[in-house]
Amino acid sequence: MGSYDPDASAPGAPPNNETFTWTCANSEQPCPADLLGVVNQGGKMLSVKAELLLVDGRYKFTVLYANNGRHANASTEVKIVADPVPTVTVGTPDPPTVASTAALRLQGTVARTSGAGAITISWTCDPATVDFTKADDFLTPTNSPSLVIKPG
Repeated sequence: MGSYDPDASAPGAPPNNETFTWTCANSEQPCPADLLGVVNQGGKMLSVKAELLLVDGRYKFTVLYANNGRHANASTEVKIVADPVPTVTVGTPDPPTVASTAALRLQGTVARTSGAGAITISWTCDPATVDFTKADDFLTPTNSPSLVIKPG
C-alpha cells in the first residue's frame, strides 16, 4: 500500500499533468456551437459570455479533472433567466463633492423566490460602511432593483 501527497510541490512528487475537460449539455436542444467552442477551451475555470446562453435554457456543465492517472468530475446545472440587472445611483450635492477617495464596492444580489417570476433583491458593500437597515439614508427601498443613496 502506498501513500499520495497531493502537494505537487513536495520533493519527489510526480509532475503536475493536470487537465480540465469541460462538456456542455442542454436539456431542450444541443448547446450552441459558439458556446461549445468556449467550453472546449478547457482550463480550471469556465467563463461564458451571457449572450451565448439562451434565456430559459438549462445547461449542464461538467468538468473532468485528470492528473497522473487520477480522475474526478463535477457537474453543475444553470438555468438562464432574464431578471433585472441591479443599478445604483449615488446622490451628490450640487456642486458635487467627494467625501472620500476610498473605493466602495456595492453589490446587488438577485435571488429567485417561490412563485413564478418572484425575486428578492439584497444589497451589500465592501467595506461594510453602508447600513442598509437605515431607510432614511436612501431615496429608494433597499430591496429594489435600483438603489438610490441620499446625498450628504
